[in-house]
Amino acid sequence: MKTLLPVLLLLMLALAACRPIAPAGPMQYGTVNLRIQSFVDSNLLDTGKVAKDATGRRYKLKIAQFYFCGIVLRNTNGNAYPFTGFYGLNKPASQLYVIGSVPVGTYSSTTFSVGLDAQTNSINPNTYPLGVGNPLALQTPPMWFGSTSQGYIFMNVQGSADTTAAHNGPCNYPFSYQTGGFLLDRGVDIISPIIAGVGLSGYTVYPNQTYVVNIKADFGVLLQGINFQTQNSANPYSTIPAVKALATQVANNIPSMFSYQ
Repeated sequence: MKTLLPVLLLLMLALAACRPIAPAGPMQYGTVNLRIQSFVDSNLLDTGKVAKDATGRRYKLKIAQFYFCGIVLRNTNGNAYPFTGFYGLNKPASQLYVIGSVPVGTYSSTTFSVGLDAQTNSINPNTYPLGVGNPLALQTPPMWFGSTSQGYIFMNVQGSADTTAAHNGPCNYPFSYQTGGFLLDRGVDIISPIIAGVGLSGYTVYPNQTYVVNIKADFGVLLQGINFQTQNSANPYSTIPAVKALATQVANNIPSMFSYQ
């Protein structure tokens, strides 16, 4: 009997190992939308009205818009879900962007590029029909440098500033900053903060439900470090070295201007 017990135990284990594993249920999905709202410091941007950034500088923005694409959502398991066919043009008080479906779960990172991929950037916007809401079609104000060798304007910021030392004068000094071309796209990776003892927090997508990812674009951060009086123009195709260099400086501020709301 003692000899049979180990044999029976081995047979039971072998039979258990041969049992078919129940198939996992179908993967469930939810929908993700994206909203990017424009701010200057902690206040929603209202074009034409005086805004004040974190350093006390005062200015009016009449144009504050940018292209973005290459959206990738990453969940806390490390899986990435790209949306390569999406192109958006963000303006103050812009509409909600429908991104698409992703597997349910908790997402900690939202990645995108402010700019356009090289292939799209080299297509003339006249290719796209007007009046159908395509962000890549001709825009007013213009978001196109004028030739396929130069491409689109990725970030377009125009307005007027108070340049007095005490920040108590009129906002009447004009400035105009454009980035773009084929070198000044900038990647943005917004990661949820780490909560002590928990790890990465994030947003959770539930089955058959829609989650709106709310992102803040702070133009006060974009324009920090720029002297409106001595650096009032930025263009990557300028023949003036300082104006061309400032376009790169503005572009380098882009990744820091975005955060989750």
